[in-house]
Amino acid sequence: MYCFKDTAPIVIAGFIITVSAFVIHLIGFATPYWIRDYDSHDGLWLVCDDQNHQCLSMSVFVKDLPAKFKATQALECIAFISYVAAVVCASLQTFVMKQRMMYIIGALTNFVAGGFSLIGCIIFSTIENINTSDLHFSFAFCIIASIGGVVAGVFFILAWKWIPAN
Repeated sequence: MYCFKDTAPIVIAGFIITVSAFVIHLIGFATPYWIRDYDSHDGLWLVCDDQNHQCLSMSVFVKDLPAKFKATQALECIAFISYVAAVVCASLQTFVMKQRMMYIIGALTNFVAGGFSLIGCIIFSTIENINTSDLHFSFAFCIIASIGGVVAGVFFILAWKWIPAN
């Protein structure tokens, strides 16, 4: 593992968890399987009818989206952007810049991404007329990614505390 030769194991673990959380969040964010019932599956952006095998934009299908749904969309968008920033920071601190300040920046971006994603999932689960037993894998992936973001943030804080300054 030549590319990691000067990198502490805790930083490598934080990097791997950050990238994994980003990929898992991307899948959950983009796929239309937040809710699944007997004849359709819905995501943050699409409503798909299983009988006609057709998907429509959520804004076209539902004229007045609930405020909680719009809040979930906004929070998950912020979380996605934060995950992109977290991956960039984790990549920089792992491969390019070895300054200790990058650990704090990487930790903060991971905490922000994980926090916004988790809050978005919590708000989504409180929308009226949603049966929580119908929540599907995209919803679960966003929760898993938010936990991964927080864990990666903790790893980078520990790296900042434990790794001496150069």
